[in-house]
Amino acid sequence: MVFLHVNVQELFSKGMAALEQASHASSSLEKQEYLRDAAWHFKQALEINPNQLIVQRKLAHTYEELTSYHEAITIY
Repeated sequence: MVFLHVNVQELFSKGMAALEQASHASSSLEKQEYLRDAAWHFKQALEINPNQLIVQRKLAHTYEELTSYHEAITIY
């Protein structure tokens, strides 16, 4: 059995990269896709360590950008 070791910092970095790509997206559909990717990475990081406040803030901000306000509020 092979286990992949992924740490919080790697997931956070991938989420931040997706946010950067979202800011340069050429269409709203493309932007939404990058934002969903960022949210996924941030959620995975928080599953590993839920005490990462910066990751929580970035996830909440990403939910706001996705207009998923209920999810954002539950994080704040």
